[in-house]
Amino acid sequence: MKKNQIDNLVDENDYNHTKKNNNLPRKSNKKHKFRLKFAAILAAIGLTGLATAISGAKDKTLPKANIIEEEIGNHETGENSNREEFINSLSYDTSISKEEEEVNSLETKEDVLKFLKNEYIEKYEQMTGDKDLTTDDIKIIASYQNYLYSNEEEIVTHGANPDQLRNQLEQYGNYSVINDCEVFQVKDQDDKTIDAATYINGNLEYVVPGDNYEEMKNNNSVLVELGDVIPKGLQYYENVENGKDDTSYAMTKRSFINALEENQKEQANNVEIENDDIERS
Repeated sequence: MKKNQIDNLVDENDYNHTKKNNNLPRKSNKKHKFRLKFAAILAAIGLTGLATAISGAKDKTLPKANIIEEEIGNHETGENSNREEFINSLSYDTSISKEEEEVNSLETKEDVLKFLKNEYIEKYEQMTGDKDLTTDDIKIIASYQNYLYSNEEEIVTHGANPDQLRNQLEQYGNYSVINDCEVFQVKDQDDKTIDAATYINGNLEYVVPGDNYEEMKNNNSVLVELGDVIPKGLQYYENVENGKDDTSYAMTKRSFINALEENQKEQANNVEIENDDIERS
């Protein structure tokens, strides 16, 4: 269909429409004529479904019409039109991130848990330089503690001997009690907690295991460095086998992907900051 044929089709359709709606304001008629012209162009290149939808659309469905009209002017159909370029201009980016690809490959609870262990060990090696700890040496769990001890500087689990721990903590200041907390823990083969964290006011904070308070009170937490990755990963672990039609599956998967992407961005930013500091020194 050539341009003059399109214009004739638009004029005829616009006439039939405005004849029935001759009370429309001039500005509205102009926008409607543009819609019909756009629809005719789409029909000419084979996008009939989209053409029908646009030709019957209300004004409010065509934001930034002037921009669209300008683009059409650059790709108007005719003997020398670039049909492929115009169609491609209507497409959108469907690429996904590396993190989303990784999560898409996880099909079972075992897959998710193995992935989380790998993430933890990789970060552990970066932070400590210790390569002796492997994924076979650890287990990652989430459990509820009926209460934790807390002050402005630290949070401590009550451990197996809470009275003894409380007496021990008194020398360091006053501690309040936080009730009913979900604590994310990494344990070794002997069931000893080697890392723990909990959310306080929306932020993931290191939790000192009360049974090993003196030994671990000054440790840096790998769980905290990973941000939301382990907590969101454990939530997805619980739902990964529910099926794609399950709401909890979809929500926890998206949250897990977001946590991985956010942590990756933060790591990249930290590397950039470190490189800038090196250049300045």
